Amino acid sequence: MNETTSAAKTPSGATKTKPKAPEVPRFFDALTANQKLMWESMEKARKRGIRINDTLVDSFAKNQEDMVSLMRKLTINPRDYKGNFTAAMDAVTASQGHAMELFKTMLSEYSQSREATKTGAMEFYENSKEIAAAGVEVAQSWTATNPFTESMKKTAAGMKKVADASREALA
Repeated sequence: MNETTSAAKTPSGATKTKPKAPEVPRFFDALTANQKLMWESMEKARKRGIRINDTLVDSFAKNQEDMVSLMRKLTINPRDYKGNFTAAMDAVTASQGHAMELFKTMLSEYSQSREATKTGAMEFYENSKEIAAAGVEVAQSWTATNPFTESMKKTAAGMKKVADASREALA
């Protein structure tokens, strides 16, 4: 026997060859590939979110440290106007630097996200065409090997004749 047929025992005990469906594994391989693409896209998005959150948390922590340091300096030497003004300006500058770092991270992640979305959409589109083609082949194969297909076609044709005759009789 070749790879497209397999042996099956009939109730009488004789072996009968029935075709294997090589398109079925192709269909499920395409579905599996699509699922893998989806999981990879979700994992990349999760990692981008983690990087943004890490930068946000880091910025928040640094700003809190800078604010506590500034408050300490202002409360220890309240009459040191020049020193307090310099410390306040340093804290504001550092805060702006943290905000810029967060902005750069978000901009970078947005660019990567946009490119990943474009690439992923193209991959999903191409893979969907493969799934559809394999699905059509599976349906055609099953229709061709299904013993009830011909009787269902005859039944549908008979029902159509009855419906047409009924329609003409009522007209």
